[in-house]
Amino acid sequence: MLVDSTLIAILEELEHVDSCIVPIGNSRNRLSYQEKETDWKSRQRKKEEEFIQQRGHLQSKLIEFSSLGNMNLCMVCKKKDSKVRCRTCRTTLCGICDYQIHVRLITHNRVCELNNILYVLSPCESLDENGLLMTSG
Repeated sequence: MLVDSTLIAILEELEHVDSCIVPIGNSRNRLSYQEKETDWKSRQRKKEEEFIQQRGHLQSKLIEFSSLGNMNLCMVCKKKDSKVRCRTCRTTLCGICDYQIHVRLITHNRVCELNNILYVLSPCESLDENGLLMTSG
């Protein structure tokens, strides 16, 4: 019982202390500061507007650079359609040229498009003459 009465006395004292606390005044009124457009807010708003205007262009460029659909001839043999893009070499290659070059360059980041899916090639994978995935072991 003594603990309960002591606890009640402490809680009553804390309620009295909370009612005595007065917020410290800031140099700016909070509401006016939140409503006022600061330099930071105006810069952020302008960047957001610029991004919204350029979003379509950025999206089309991203699709253009990530898709393999717009590749033409192999950059090495210049005879066959390119099927593989090496992001490290920044080249587009046919399956045979890709194998000949990248059989030794196992750290290169290569991708190909199989069944309309962008596929990351592992170091032991390449495409054959028909564009089918083959694994060398």
